Amino acid sequence: MTAPAQQLVLAIDLGSGGPKIGYVTVTGEPVWWHYERGDAVGGARTQNPNDWWDVIVKHAQEGLTQPNVTAKSVVGIAVTGQWSSTIPVDENGLPVAECLMWSDTHGAAHSQRMFGGPVAGYSPRALATWIRRSGGMPSHAGSDPISHMLHLDRDLPEVAARARWYMEPVDQVTMRFTGIAAASPMSMTGAWLTDNRDLSEVAYDPVLVDAAGIDANKL
Repeated sequence: MTAPAQQLVLAIDLGSGGPKIGYVTVTGEPVWWHYERGDAVGGARTQNPNDWWDVIVKHAQEGLTQPNVTAKSVVGIAVTGQWSSTIPVDENGLPVAECLMWSDTHGAAHSQRMFGGPVAGYSPRALATWIRRSGGMPSHAGSDPISHMLHLDRDLPEVAARARWYMEPVDQVTMRFTGIAAASPMSMTGAWLTDNRDLSEVAYDPVLVDAAGIDANKL
């Protein structure tokens, strides 16, 4: 008799230098993997999410040609990656512009106007509001999702008008697989828009969303 194929998971780690793609057992043992750096994933401050997807699809298919990997053995998909980056996407999860990476600071001036002040660069009122509710604070340096969203809304209105959601990279890649727009407390940590006082019921906090000047419908 032929031994049953071991169950595998398609694992994707979307780093700043590009996607790592592999097949691992359900106990975490790597069976096959691929990683390439290069121009295909774009620049340091913006990257094209379509390039990520092309690399993921290409090498996920390549992995299926390996003798120890079969399509029938794949029982799940797991996506992780870098965070505090922002992709404007349409209703199908397709990007309408490039991803603003965690190093992009074009929105710094907007964040500084929203909650800048004399205490380590922050308004005391903003510090009290955010830390009491979320345990953290958006950066006034501009390198985080709040600044990205403000930059899109206020400096790139034509992009904002085409965007149904602003998504973290891990959530956008997951939506490409599932067709479902969703985020998690983990993926949205860098936005500091969730009420984290009760970790059993983490949700977007309307007070923080309003204080940030963000359109809640795009979260």
